[in-house]
Amino acid sequence: NRHPTDDQLLRADINRNSDIFFNIFDARVHQDDRNFVLPSQESRTITVFLTVTDDNLMNLAENEMSFDITLEVDSDVDKASSNATIVMVKPEPVNTGPDVEEYAWLTGNILFLLIGLGVITAVLVVSFRIFKTATAPMEEISTLDTYEMTVDGSGWGGPEGEIPEAPMLPADDEVANSMYGGAQEIFEQSPEMPSPPPMPEPEPEPEPEPEPEPEGPELPPGVPPIPDDGLPEGWSTEQWIHYGQRWLDQQNRE
Repeated sequence: NRHPTDDQLLRADINRNSDIFFNIFDARVHQDDRNFVLPSQESRTITVFLTVTDDNLMNLAENEMSFDITLEVDSDVDKASSNATIVMVKPEPVNTGPDVEEYAWLTGNILFLLIGLGVITAVLVVSFRIFKTATAPMEEISTLDTYEMTVDGSGWGGPEGEIPEAPMLPADDEVANSMYGGAQEIFEQSPEMPSPPPMPEPEPEPEPEPEPEPEGPELPPGVPPIPDDGLPEGWSTEQWIHYGQRWLDQQNRE
C-alpha cells in the first residue's frame, strides 16, 4: 500500500484473457488473498493456484511452452497489476526430426519422375530403331549405280548391259486394232440353244371307290327290322311284314 496514511481494502483476481487458460484446467487466487485490508506503506504476497492435468501437458503444441499470467489488484483509490511467467513442459518430450510423411511424399515423387523419364527414354529409343529400320531399304533401292543384271537368258547382251526398248505394236495388225481387240471369235459364236424342259410326269389314276352295299327293302312302320342274318329260310319280305313279329316272339320263347 503506497498511500502515506490510510489503509486500503484490496481485491485481487486473475485476468482471464491470457492464452494459458487454453492449456490449463483452472487458475485462481487463494481465498485469503482475494479481499483483504492492507495498512499504509506495507506489502503482501498473494498466492495463485494453477490446476494442470496430464492431458493439458501432453497436448502442448511444443515440448516446452511459456505463458504470461496477469494478477490484477483493485482498491478504492487506484488499481495495479503484476505479470508472471509460467513455463509448462511435456512429461514425455517428442523427438524433433525430419517429417516422415514429408520425406515419403518427396521420395514417391522422385521415384515417379524417374520412372516417367525411363519410360520416355525407352519409347524414344524404340521409335528411333523402327525409323532407322524402315528407312534403310529406301536408301538401298534409290541407289542402283553398282547394280548388275545376273539373270541368265535375259537377252540383254549389250556391251554395258543396257535394257533394250520394248517392241512397238504394228499399225497394220487388224486383230489387235479391231473393235473386238482379239476377241472377235467369241462375239461371232452363235448362242447355244437351251435344252427343252423335261416332260411332266403322268399323274397316278385314282383308285375306284368301293360300291356301297345295297340296303334292305324299306319296311312299313311297326314292322320289326330284318335280322342281321337275313330272313328266315324260305321267307319273303311280304311274309316278314305280316309274320315277322310273331317269329321273333317265338324265337325269344325258345
